[in-house]
Amino acid sequence: GKSGKAGAESRKQHPASATGTVAAVKASHHKVTFDHEPIPAINWPAMHMEFPAISSVDLSKVKPGEKVKFTLSGSKGSYTVQSITPAP
Repeated sequence: GKSGKAGAESRKQHPASATGTVAAVKASHHKVTFDHEPIPAINWPAMHMEFPAISSVDLSKVKPGEKVKFTLSGSKGSYTVQSITPAP
């Protein structure tokens, strides 16, 4: 039979992984700006963009100029940073 994969995908978002350089951190607003590489999982080109981060992400440890891996979750162009880790 037909699987309802498209419908399920739109309801449940898998985090998208990305790599980029931290451009700016606004810890007081809990936002971080990345110059990130393309993110194929969500069909995004490389961009310079600010994202909100969830409260468990410790932005005090994130420094501008650092190369990092980060994950986003969300949909329809509204994404939130779920994690930030140093890039290998």
